[in-house]
Amino acid sequence: MRNKLFFRIVSLSLISFFGLFAAPCHAATAETPNETLKSSADSWETLNPVLKDPRIVTSSVAAANGDRINVITDWTNFRGPSSETQFKIRPLFGFGRHKEAFVQFDLPVKIHKADDAVFGGLDGLGTRLAWVYYRKNNMTQSASFKVISPTNTNKHIAGRTTVLNPEWATTYVINDWFALTGVVSYAVSVHQDEGTEKINQLTFKPVPTFLLPKQCYFFVEPDLAWNFHDGRLEPLIRPTIGKVFGKNKNLDINAFFEAPLTNNTSKKVELFRTGVEVIWYF
Repeated sequence: MRNKLFFRIVSLSLISFFGLFAAPCHAATAETPNETLKSSADSWETLNPVLKDPRIVTSSVAAANGDRINVITDWTNFRGPSSETQFKIRPLFGFGRHKEAFVQFDLPVKIHKADDAVFGGLDGLGTRLAWVYYRKNNMTQSASFKVISPTNTNKHIAGRTTVLNPEWATTYVINDWFALTGVVSYAVSVHQDEGTEKINQLTFKPVPTFLLPKQCYFFVEPDLAWNFHDGRLEPLIRPTIGKVFGKNKNLDINAFFEAPLTNNTSKKVELFRTGVEVIWYF
């Protein structure tokens, strides 16, 4: 009797669950191409303006995107002692009616100093393909896939590992001055030279963003990563403060500080990282 009752409850739950999605899917298949385009345009027009704000775009890959180029320079201090200076150019090009798809490239140059030796060169080249597949009212969602290709044979510069990195993100606007972004990311190395550290980690990032007066903003990016290879949690935290300039809001400058929350974040333990990012929308 209990088994029959359990079976009925499960059956009704599944029918109800799939029934919620059956009607929207059926309605979508009945639309003509023109109606589909109109629906897409309507969802873009009704999208909360906060999700089109450059201050939200900076903190969320799931927000509305436009063509832009990021220039980042940062400095990292490790235990050892050793340090690393990085200069990165990150152009992004959007596609589609409302830039709902985009491709982004990472071109990083690093200078690593350890004891009295200095090493420099090009780090791994990154290529990311992304699609913001949902944009409506107060929420957006995106999926992306990134490949980091090896370029440098110097172990101090890295760039000796091929990394695959799928990612899913969503952003929800709470009110006119606050939004919350959630990111789930997985990174795994598929090829590395002997002696190079293997990468196999799952990361969750809950990112609160605060829109401040005078086109300023502040967000905190907790990087909660689980390292499957070593079986340990490697959390980082990165607060960022910035400001958008220009009549068309096409210039964004921010400063950030990153620090580990434990002493086991990597083999060459990072003490802290700080830097400045400049973003130009074109």
